[in-house]
Amino acid sequence: MSASDLALIRGDLEAAARRGVELLEGHGDSAALPLRLPKGRVVALGACERHAVAVARESARVDTGGDELSLRMLAGRALDVFVELEVSEGPVADPLEDLLSWLDAGGEFAVRDQVIAAEHDLHLGPLASAARAWSGLDPLWWPRTQASAAVHLAGGAVRCDGRTDVELGGRCSARPSVVVEVKLGRPHQVHLDEVTHYALLVALRDGFAPAAVARWYPGGALADMAVTVDVLHSAALRLADAIGAWAELHAGRPPIERPGAPCSWCPDAGECPSFEPARDPFDPFGDGDPR
Repeated sequence: MSASDLALIRGDLEAAARRGVELLEGHGDSAALPLRLPKGRVVALGACERHAVAVARESARVDTGGDELSLRMLAGRALDVFVELEVSEGPVADPLEDLLSWLDAGGEFAVRDQVIAAEHDLHLGPLASAARAWSGLDPLWWPRTQASAAVHLAGGAVRCDGRTDVELGGRCSARPSVVVEVKLGRPHQVHLDEVTHYALLVALRDGFAPAAVARWYPGGALADMAVTVDVLHSAALRLADAIGAWAELHAGRPPIERPGAPCSWCPDAGECPSFEPARDPFDPFGDGDPR
């Protein structure tokens, strides 16, 4: 993949960002800038716009003490932490205490309190045991967790920020660059959209594409795929669509409702006419819906 390929992709995203900014400025809604498109929002907009709007609305409320996460999402955050611990510090000694300590250190006090309240339903032991698969990584792979990957467009008026779960290799290691997402449940298209979104952010951050992206599921094999120009073009198209949709929603277009997995943790679940409950919204080792 050449530098000119990445330049064309960035150019297309810049054009989408400028269109979004011009739309908002034309509606006298410059207060909505900068438009923020983190990974979760990009994926949510592709799945259900009403869900994306509802989550953003709840996150903006200062009196909530932080978003209330579903059991599944709490388990996912716990698994992320256990993998980080295994990669950066060593074995998890006490799943609950190590998790709470990590959340405290990171200032995730609302999540910590929710973990405490849901302790008996989270089954942290199996999650910590699964994360041991990450122990003993060869340091020559230069493993790092929660690395920043951000793309700012239209002079910073559109901001696409993210953090990768695990990155391996790269220029400092003389080994191929690999981006890994830690996931729960069965492989799902949403997971693939997420990891290829990170491939795009990392490619634009570093000036060259990672060799591969992968999804890691507890107890399963690594699901990897090569990063090609077509992969990045598809991810860029999803991001451009999300930028346009988010600008249009700020300008007053009603959100499109699409029932699916996000219904299980949507703030509007009790009032949305399109709501469809999942079979089992908390199924970290089975075949439930993706987180």
